[in-house]
Parts: sequence; C-alpha cells; structure tokens
Amino acid sequence: MIHIIVVLSLLLPIPMPLIAIAIGVGYGLIKYFRIILKHLFTHKMILALFGIGTIGSLLSQNTAGLIVVMLLFGLWIYFITLSQEMTSFLFEGATSVLLIASWFHAGYALLQHLKIFFGPDYHAWHESMISWRDGRADSVFLNPNYYAFMCVVYILIALYKAQTSQAKVRYYLTILINMLGVVFTQSRTAFAVIFIVIFTFYYCALPHSQRKWLRIGAIGTLAISPLFQLLPRFDYGTIVAHLVDIRFEIWQVSLHAFLKRAFFGYGPFAYRMLHTTYGSYPTQHAHNLYIDSLLNYGIVGVILLICVLVWLIKRMMPLRSTHTPLFALGMSCIALILTHGLLDVSILFVHTLSVMGFLFIYMLKKEAH
Repeated sequence: MIHIIVVLSLLLPIPMPLIAIAIGVGYGLIKYFRIILKHLFTHKMILALFGIGTIGSLLSQNTAGLIVVMLLFGLWIYFITLSQEMTSFLFEGATSVLLIASWFHAGYALLQHLKIFFGPDYHAWHESMISWRDGRADSVFLNPNYYAFMCVVYILIALYKAQTSQAKVRYYLTILINMLGVVFTQSRTAFAVIFIVIFTFYYCALPHSQRKWLRIGAIGTLAISPLFQLLPRFDYGTIVAHLVDIRFEIWQVSLHAFLKRAFFGYGPFAYRMLHTTYGSYPTQHAHNLYIDSLLNYGIVGVILLICVLVWLIKRMMPLRSTHTPLFALGMSCIALILTHGLLDVSILFVHTLSVMGFLFIYMLKKEAH
C-alpha cells in the first residue's frame, strides 16, 4: 500500500512526493532495518558517494547541498525498501497509473501553454528559480524541462507496454499525447532526445533482421528535420545564440570553479551557490550533467558515478535474452539520462529520479530471478 501512495504522490506537485517518500522511509526503517544496514555496507560505492557529497558540502559551507545529500540518502533507503517488496503486479500497475496520469498532465500543460492557467510564482521562493508565464508548460513538475523529461519517460514506458500487450492503440495514443506535452514545454533538448531514445529502444527490442527499419526511420527523421524549425523556440539561429549567451557562460564559470576544488567538489546544488560569487547567470545547476557532476562531486565522485553506471548496465545485460522489452526500456532510460544531460540536469529532480529508481529496481529484481 505504501508504494502505491508514493507512486500516486509522483503525479502531484513536489511537496506530496517528499511527504510520501518520508513515510516510506519510516516504514522501511521499521520493517527492514537489518536489511537496510546490510545494503548500506554492501553497496560501498553508493555510500562513498554520499560521503563525498557530505564532505564537499561541509567544506564549501553548502547548506542546500547538505540537505540534498540527506534527501538523496533517504530516497536510497526507500529504494532498498521498495526492492524488498517489488513485484510484477506492482510494477505493471504503477506504470499503468503513470501513463493514465500523463494524459491529465498533458491537459494541464495545454492550459498553461495557452496561458489560460499559470502555476505558482516560483521566483518568489528563490531568485534562481523562474516562474513561467510565456507559454512554456511545466504541468505539476516545477520546470518545463523536468516535465519534458517526464514526458519522454512516459513515452518509453508506453513503448514497453506496447511491446508486451495486445492493446497497442492506447499506448501509441499515449505516446502521441506526451509528444504534444513536449511541444507544450517548448524544451529544445527534449525534442532531439525523443528520437535518440526511441531509436535506442527499438535497437535493443528488435531482432537484428528487423533493424533495417531503424535505418530507414533515422534517414526519414533527418530528411524532415528542417521542419523542426516550425516548433516553438526551435529556430536554429536562436538555439545557437541562446547557447552562446547563457549555457556557455554557465559552463565556463562551472569549470573554472571545479578546477579550484577538483577532487571532491562543492556538494550538490553547487552552481546555485556559486553563481552569486561569480556574478553569472542565476539558475539551479550547470545545465550539463557531466559538468554539474564534476562541480558537485569532483573527479573522485564522478569516477564512482561511472562505476555505479557500469555496474547497473552489467546487471541488466541478462535481460537482453530473458526479458527483451524490459532490457530495451532500461537501456533507453540510460540513453535518456545521458543525452538529456548534455544540455540539462533534469534527472536530479524528485519526480524524475524517483520514477527512474522505480523502473531500475524492477529490472534488477527481474534480473535476480
């Protein structure tokens, strides 16, 4: 029951999942305390990452980073609890709920896109946060890029469901709805990422003899790519100017700061703290997952992150022959994180990270059986 509550909370604004996950952590500590302790000392690389994040935050007096480390540690405890009770029934039911909810998220996003309804004033919370009043939709996810990331996750889940179900039409309609959701967000990064992750999914899901259709699809996508300029904020000249004016400034400042504390970094949310020091563009992160990881965790932390990623991929590889659609979902989710991370850091938001954790925990559970 507790996991259903957590999943339902992920359909709501940010306070709700934080409260639900906190309840889940308490439930796990009461029911699985010994198992949680065992996992803490078994997965030494993950524990070391929390240690590095804590040290970096303390040394740089990064209070927000220290809070994020504690929140991530609590989420890890919940994931351990979830792994003990994950079942196929829970996974299939929860992912179905997410897809149904995605229709409502898209409807809400349409109202925001048409400027009929606006969300809360986030800028009043902190100067580095933006309130969207220009037609960019964030639905319930705080930021249009976070919602765009969620739309792509919904698309991948729908692709997986279409591969494992006879009722394919509703899943293809869900894919279309969430593609429209991405259009409502006007997220340029997500526009490109959608095609990459869909290609990855089918490359992993289809037998070798049918992969010629992927090549045809890729060529067709490239052929119609000039039409993408008809989409909002997708004029190529505007994209280049935007990158030069904002992201390059953020990256230069982040790399400069990283070199001053290269081994252990400044802790999570480092750029949020450093932009005032350097007088650079105010935002929450470095708008590049790789640069942001170096800034937050340093070289040592990034090496540990790479080791964890390699471990995850190795654990998933047996699914390639035993549960091919699930393997395709896992690999396309990794492709989503890595490619979307080239221009953004959407994976570290509570909704996105929690849903990804839910998916990967089921894959690891399946592999273990």
